[in-house]
Amino acid sequence: MKSNIKIITGKYKGKEISLPESSDIRPTQNFIREAVFNTIQFEIEGASFLDMYAGTGSIGIEALSRGAVFVDFIDESYESISLIRKNLVSADKTDDYRLIKYKVTSKSVCSKQIRKYDFIFMDPPYKRGYINKGLQLIKRCDILSPNGVLIVESLENEKYDFEEYECYKEIKYNKKIVRFLKKELL
Repeated sequence: MKSNIKIITGKYKGKEISLPESSDIRPTQNFIREAVFNTIQFEIEGASFLDMYAGTGSIGIEALSRGAVFVDFIDESYESISLIRKNLVSADKTDDYRLIKYKVTSKSVCSKQIRKYDFIFMDPPYKRGYINKGLQLIKRCDILSPNGVLIVESLENEKYDFEEYECYKEIKYNKKIVRFLKKELL
């Protein structure tokens, strides 16, 4: 399948991202990905990054391209894990990344594979309650570093509970919104 998704900058600039055969996987659009990384561009190098509900892996690969020290990709779908693996074929062998097949939406115990992250990006299927499930996992497993940033893409009218976080930036595109959240200091 022809891709119109490319890595924007960094060591993988211009790399095409393979798209899924299935319509169940919705890659983050280029302009949204660019806006996200423009916001965190001076903090990403040397940071730890989690691409939760990873889909094609384009967000995590962009983070690797821009110098993230490690990236974990989490998705519950075999199709997504296979697609991410395919998209990482040309990755530098020194890049530290892991593919984790894990059902974020379950009430399962915290995976021993999950580490602490400076950035966690969530762009799950819309209107299924997956954002709240992801927030529950982040809290239950304590995986966001103390000064970490949670980046959530959703439909503008989608409701989720982020009261434990301070929203310091919002980017709106049509009916979508990307929120940048930090833990509230008590």
